[in-house]
Amino acid sequence: MKAFVVRRVILSAAGALGVFAGLLGVARADDTPAPPAETATPPATRCTLQPGPTRAASRVIDGETIELDDKTQVRLIGALAPRPPLGLAETSAAAEWKPEAEARAALHELVAGRTVELAFGARQKDRYGRMLAHVFTVEGGVRTWVQGEIVARGHARAYGLPQSFECAAELVALEMQAREAGLGLWADANYAPRRAGDVPGLRRLGGSYQLVVGKILEARQTKSVLYLNFGPGRARDFSGVVPLAHA
Repeated sequence: MKAFVVRRVILSAAGALGVFAGLLGVARADDTPAPPAETATPPATRCTLQPGPTRAASRVIDGETIELDDKTQVRLIGALAPRPPLGLAETSAAAEWKPEAEARAALHELVAGRTVELAFGARQKDRYGRMLAHVFTVEGGVRTWVQGEIVARGHARAYGLPQSFECAAELVALEMQAREAGLGLWADANYAPRRAGDVPGLRRLGGSYQLVVGKILEARQTKSVLYLNFGPGRARDFSGVVPLAHA
């Protein structure tokens, strides 16, 4: 069972290894309340970014997209907000999907009506013309990294796109803390990490974005891809396939 990681892949090793990816052929990788008192505001990111414009945030479109006062739309790169599960997106229940509503509310609390600073990695726009930016607010002398905040609260998952992996390590670390604490979407079984050994279950999740956790038994490299095999049989077990251009 091959997992072709076309666009989104972050690998982090901490005993087990988490693969954040869509499964192509099984699932495709595409270009989806106030925090508890004990949740600390994450520090402003230390990763290297290109400074961008300072604008006013006029509207929150969804849990990962905002609109500025000049009508420009900004996608918060690196923070993937929750979406309804497969099969629910086209129903009326999707409008009431709690994790998605909470992510949107958290982003609204952080940026709506406030001045925001944008900063960019190597890739500055997606295929829809939206800016791919890291967003910061400054209030009372405190600079807040919006992506880090919503991931730390458990309202988004860490992810990356080619040429947009800046700050990935910081976001993965914040996600792990939120996951271990069971915050936000991590309290919902729909977003629980999936076991690499559960191949039938992973097949049923085709087309979705999942966190798959397991032990890599073997790594092999060809001229174009890197194979990360989680079982002895690559044809029947879960394998990650990473294009070398993205490795």
